[in-house]
Amino acid sequence: MYKYFLLICLSLIWGSQFMFIAMLTHDANPFFISFVKALLGAIFLMILSLLIKEKNYKKQWKLYILIALFEVVIPFVLIAFGQKFVDSGVTSVIMALVPVFTLLILFLSTSKKMNFYEVVSVILGFIGVIVISMSSKEFNMYTVSGLLCLLLAAVSFSISLVLMQKLISATPILHMRNILGIASICLLIVLFFIPNGFGFQFNVKQWVALLILGVMHSAVAFVIYNILVNKYDPLLASFTNYLVPIVGLLLGLLFLKETISLVVLIGIVMIFISLIISQKKHHHNKN
Repeated sequence: MYKYFLLICLSLIWGSQFMFIAMLTHDANPFFISFVKALLGAIFLMILSLLIKEKNYKKQWKLYILIALFEVVIPFVLIAFGQKFVDSGVTSVIMALVPVFTLLILFLSTSKKMNFYEVVSVILGFIGVIVISMSSKEFNMYTVSGLLCLLLAAVSFSISLVLMQKLISATPILHMRNILGIASICLLIVLFFIPNGFGFQFNVKQWVALLILGVMHSAVAFVIYNILVNKYDPLLASFTNYLVPIVGLLLGLLFLKETISLVVLIGIVMIFISLIISQKKHHHNKN
């Protein structure tokens, strides 16, 4: 029962992040939002790591830098940019394509061959995004640029997942503390070189949203995910891929008054089907 509680918590955290980001994107630079989010996550994991008996583990700084770029810096900024023009619900669905992009990246970067299900899932996922972008209600250059940013963010997350497989030792909290710390430094440096980098106009509600994003999404979610993977079952953890976009869509509809046209709904359904197909073979192998 406890593992299902963790699964629901993780889905709520990851599914709600896009709603919170939508509350911030128009009142601050995306780099600033990403910096504070990464910094809060790093601080939280730093405090958490003090409670852990730090065993000797291999620090892989070159790998940390690469993961920091592809897991934090690039996608955090791209999502903040993309959500200026794309609803949070649609964003959560596009982010669900991460497992599909991971399959494609593994195919392109390794000797892994794609089976029939995986090929269909990749093609269907791309068609779903095209259908969403060509919605008569939403179609304009700003929306297309927003969708492109979100797609690149999903690809970046996928690259980071492939890189994370190379991390040695079972100390994910310590690894992620270092990764978020590096990402914070990178984003801080960037802020000094862009116009009005530190400019923001947040109210109390927005500061609370940013705090939740930093602590819950950047840190707590990662801890829960690793508990599910290491203590229970990676297959169970993968179910978040189905739940997160549903949570994101519902929260967007309920709290941000977002609407979904029929064309966008068709595209969303296609992406969901591509996600299910992409994991069909994986689920079969696990059984």
